[in-house]
Amino acid sequence: MKYYLVIVNYNNCNVTIDCILSTKKLQGGGFSKIVIVDNNSDKSEKKRLAEFVKENDTLNIELIFSSKNIGYFSAINQGIISLSLCSSDDFFLVVGNNDLLFPSDFIHSLDTLKNDKDTFVISPDIITPRGIHQNPHVINRLSVLRRFAYKLYFSSYNMACILTSLGKVLGKNRREKSRLGYNKEQFIKMGFGACYILLPQYIQEIGLLDNSVFLMGEEALLSNQVYSHGGKILYTPKVKVFHQDHSTFKKMPSINTYNITKDSYKIYKKYL
Repeated sequence: MKYYLVIVNYNNCNVTIDCILSTKKLQGGGFSKIVIVDNNSDKSEKKRLAEFVKENDTLNIELIFSSKNIGYFSAINQGIISLSLCSSDDFFLVVGNNDLLFPSDFIHSLDTLKNDKDTFVISPDIITPRGIHQNPHVINRLSVLRRFAYKLYFSSYNMACILTSLGKVLGKNRREKSRLGYNKEQFIKMGFGACYILLPQYIQEIGLLDNSVFLMGEEALLSNQVYSHGGKILYTPKVKVFHQDHSTFKKMPSINTYNITKDSYKIYKKYL
């Protein structure tokens, strides 16, 4: 069995380096290959990453520089293409954010899993520094009320700010609470986007990630890909990763961030 890792960097090389360094402590040989896709970071960032890769040549790291910021899933797809896994059937492909840290038993925990051919994607137990379990992200299809809340949020920037403020007052920020069912292995609708583990059947049946959005909403797109091809997404607490959670989306949305997420919502809303 082989193990691969694809992560995306954008002007945050120190976080990426911490992620890669955590793989040095993995039991069982670690990753067969690590691919870092840089989304056109500043020149100093690129230089630092290149130096790090050269200094750690034993880890078998490939560094891909994109000529522009192409977004999250598009960048991961570049890494997947570079690995040429279409004819392989004995691998675990870990893809995700650069702010992940891997526990020493990560590889061993993958080896203990028994997956059927219908399981295309594994969604691990993603744990923040505050001990928040971010999976299972969505177990079943979103309720009518939740979908209405999304529609209301994306009706205008002012409404988004009002709902964000209201959520803080009422303590309804879902990112600050562990997901229900995090201690139970189960098939789910969507896994949290910070980390996925793609199985050979995903690559063979689907190929690449749906990169229709630049950023946000990737969970819904991946879910649609898997289930429309007869596959399933398995959440398991047996496999854990630590998420440093450097996302700025927990804060009041800036107008630029809001517009990006609103454009994405127009695409993925039909899969919620």
